[in-house]
Amino acid sequence: MKFILFDIIWIALLLVILGIILYPIYNTIGPDYPFYFSNSLFIIVAGLCIRLIFFLEYSFMRKWKWSKLLLMFSMPLLLLPLSGYFVDFQEFMDGRGLQTLMTNLPPSNQLELSKYIRSEMIFFGSSAIISCIALIFRMIISLWRQKNSSKF
Repeated sequence: MKFILFDIIWIALLLVILGIILYPIYNTIGPDYPFYFSNSLFIIVAGLCIRLIFFLEYSFMRKWKWSKLLLMFSMPLLLLPLSGYFVDFQEFMDGRGLQTLMTNLPPSNQLELSKYIRSEMIFFGSSAIISCIALIFRMIISLWRQKNSSKF
């Protein structure tokens, strides 16, 4: 029961962080920002994968080898769309520029918000991709330890 409560608290905290990060973008650009889904996905995947990498022993799946195997083999399938969304954002920045989304703002505010969007998208996008790769190895290590322990 305490492990499920820990997961619920982590997810609630992650949703609060998601709201805090996306609020300045929504407050300034509004619903016209084309990367809400990919940005949210980056933040959620990075948060959940990092939780499993560092706090697997406090997760409800710590003893379930089939869930670890499923998670391990599903990570490459998640990496494909994550890297695609990351490339789409990079191409948008290189081709059109983020300033095209903020034509109603003064140039100084456009520059500040563009830096914020670029920084947080690159941070969370790369964090999500790297943590997905690291989670594969973490699941392999966890399965190895589980197989070689006397509790198996």
